[in-house]
This record gives sequence, C-alpha cells and structure tokens, in this order.
Amino acid sequence: MRLPLSFLLLCLVFWLQGEEPLRIALYPYVPDLAHFEETLRQAWKAQGETREIEVIPYDYYVDPFPENLDILPTDPLYLDSYLAEGKLLPLPPEMLADTDFFPFARAAALREGKLYGIPAMTCASFLFYRPGDQAAQEATTMEELLQKTGAPSGEGELLPPGEGLYVSLESVATISIFAAKLQQALGSREAAWKELRAMVKMGRPAQVQLWKEEDVAFREKSFAQGGGRFLYGYPEAAAHLDAQAREGLQLKRMPQADTRYYVNLYSLAANCLQKKREDALRLLVLMTSPKVMEDSIAPEGKPMQYLLPARPSILKRLAERDPFYRKLSRELLNPQCQFFGLDQKATQTLQELGKECTTELGLDF
Repeated sequence: MRLPLSFLLLCLVFWLQGEEPLRIALYPYVPDLAHFEETLRQAWKAQGETREIEVIPYDYYVDPFPENLDILPTDPLYLDSYLAEGKLLPLPPEMLADTDFFPFARAAALREGKLYGIPAMTCASFLFYRPGDQAAQEATTMEELLQKTGAPSGEGELLPPGEGLYVSLESVATISIFAAKLQQALGSREAAWKELRAMVKMGRPAQVQLWKEEDVAFREKSFAQGGGRFLYGYPEAAAHLDAQAREGLQLKRMPQADTRYYVNLYSLAANCLQKKREDALRLLVLMTSPKVMEDSIAPEGKPMQYLLPARPSILKRLAERDPFYRKLSRELLNPQCQFFGLDQKATQTLQELGKECTTELGLDF
C-alpha cells in the first residue's frame, strides 16, 4: 500500500521535531467543520507553538471511546460513565476561574468539585415556525400541536406547503437521546414516547427517517421554500436558511417544560502522555477562548453558523450583530436552564430506549 505524500511529509516533520502531535477531535456537529479546524490551527501557530495538531474524526454519540486522542469533545450525558471507567483526567481548577460561562454550562463540567472539561458550546432543540402561527404559539407540547394541526396530507419524503413537521429521527441514537431528554422534562418514559409519536405523525415516517448523505440540510431548505408548517431542530438549522427565510422566523422550546440544554465540553483524555500534557492544557485554553470560539462560530465576512456559545459575552456580541441571535439569546437567559446529563448507566439507558423505539414509534430501522 502506498502512503499519501502529505502523510509522509507530516511524519518527517514530527521526526525532525522529535515530538508527537497533539491528537484532538473537534465538535463534529457544525455546518463548517473545516473553518473550525483552520481557525484553531492559525491561533495555535500565532501564539508561537511548535507542536503539531492532528485532527481525528470522532462522533461521541456513535463511535466507541477513542484510545488515541489527547483532547476530545465530551457531552455531560456520558461524563459520569467516562469517569467511572477512568477515561478522563481532571483539569486544574483555575481553568474555570473565568466567570464568562453560563451557570448550567459550568455545572456540566464539574463532578464532586473537580473539573473535567471546559465548556465550548451549548444546544437545544427548538420548534421553528412562521409569523402569526397561532397553533405554534399556543401549544406547549408536540401532542397539543398535533391535536391543533393534524397530520400532513399525501405521502412522500417532502412535506406539502403549510403542513406537517420537518424533524430528523433517522437513527436509533438520535431517538434514544431525544427520549431520555424528554423523559427528564416530562417526568415519565411514556410521556416521552407520546411526544415522539406525535412528531412521527406530524412528519410522516418517510420523512422523519430519511437521511440524505449528499444533502443533510434538505429539510431546512424545503422549509425555507415554504414546505411544511414547522421545523424542529437545533439552532444551527438557521445556517441553512437565507436572510429572507430567517426574517420573522419564530422559535420556542417544545415541549416548553424542556429547559435542559446539551453542553459540549473539551476534555483531557486519560491516555494523554505526561510529556504532552502541558501543551495539551494550553491548547484546551486556546480552543475554548472567547476569540477562537467567536471566530469559529461567526467569522467576519462569512455566513454565521448559528451555534450557541457557552460564553454569554460571545452570545451578547452575536446578538448585537444578528437579529436571529437575539431570539436565541433570550432562550439562554432563562434562569431555569440546566444541563442535560445521565448517570453512570447512561450507555445502558440509551440502549434500552433504542430497543424500545421500533415498537413504540412503528419505525423500521
């Protein structure tokens, strides 16, 4: 097998420098991951660092925990499970001395007073709807929304104009996490499945299960062109809408009882070699710093990514620059916001929910 020239040159650089690269993974759920990587590399070199950075693909909702990473994104959903298995190293407490983090994001990074990650971003699912939609304004749950609007007419993968709900439920992993989060918000597993059944009815199985590798934003694009009545998804969905489609677009938490936010941390892997840890800690500080985070999320002269930073100062500046960020910032300023997490049995809980989803929702995986 012939190795690529670029890989051989990289190996030569490492050999000449006599030091291994920092192997990291970046938060994968962003509209422009290449921009995140380039922003970080430029900032790292700008502060005079010589150790190279090697970015390794890693999706922590799907992939097994990697053994070859030094720094990796983590979700508090799995944090207790990771700690029980000794997979992460505690960080110096002064790394969270900066008060510029949302309180729930700070809480997500701490266990028994020890720090296991630096908050970078946060996220939640929102119901997006067009101006003046009374049903969306009045409903507090998906069940109520279904009762008010009914299922869409016709069949197929795309929804007719003004009917139904665009939502992505194409994987067991997605559904099990949704179900666990809804169970916490609504108080019972059955209530969680009722909400998800309402989503399936408003979206139709053909649409909610559809995955287009060549166009992952087909739902957002169809909604922007008038398809469907509602869109349920993460804030970065707005990155796939043009300015005209975003103008007047409304959003709300659904169900309204769900005040739990996902939090993205960057953590230090237990397998990080001692000789690399000092550099790794400096990189952790840099990659979660205000400038790097803001430049990654909302680069000057380029489209915004509509991700939610874990730092209120960044969100405030973004809200000053963009009216849609102002709507998002109002949601995060809710004092009831908390982080979404599970206990040490997180993996087992999600596996159980995954096994139930086929019978509960009538979907075929």
